[in-house]
Amino acid sequence: MHCHRPLIHHALLRMEAPPKLPPAPSPVPPRQSRRFSRLDILFLSLGIVCAVVVVSVAYFSRTSPLTSNPLTDAFEKVKTASQDKAVLNNARQLAAAADQHYLETSTPFASRSQLIGLTNYIKSLNTIAGETYPVHFTHGVTITITGIGGARTMTYVP
Repeated sequence: MHCHRPLIHHALLRMEAPPKLPPAPSPVPPRQSRRFSRLDILFLSLGIVCAVVVVSVAYFSRTSPLTSNPLTDAFEKVKTASQDKAVLNNARQLAAAADQHYLETSTPFASRSQLIGLTNYIKSLNTIAGETYPVHFTHGVTITITGIGGARTMTYVP
């Protein structure tokens, strides 16, 4: 006859067995140094040379007095044009104020102090680039502004 074990006994055996632990992680192998190929070294060298060339060109094109920098030249051109336009606008205002003064006083002469001031035709005249405006104005005579940017002169025909 067969010996049958009771079912309860099998269940107890299973519960009494210790739980299985996960396997221990394998040790990390030591890192091996990477060897650079000739192509890696070539690209690295090429990158360094290109960086040095770009930085050198940028530095010397900006600081060398023998060469002109197109960016700086363009900026100066725009700055000069802007200053000249503002000075020309001031000259137009002076000419219009002088014309009004000639009409109201029936004289062909006006001084800067008669044209510019809180109670005069022009409240204030701001200089743009260190320019000098005439002190006296005469009907029909061109207005000459000197010292624009320390070097330029402009005339305005009213």
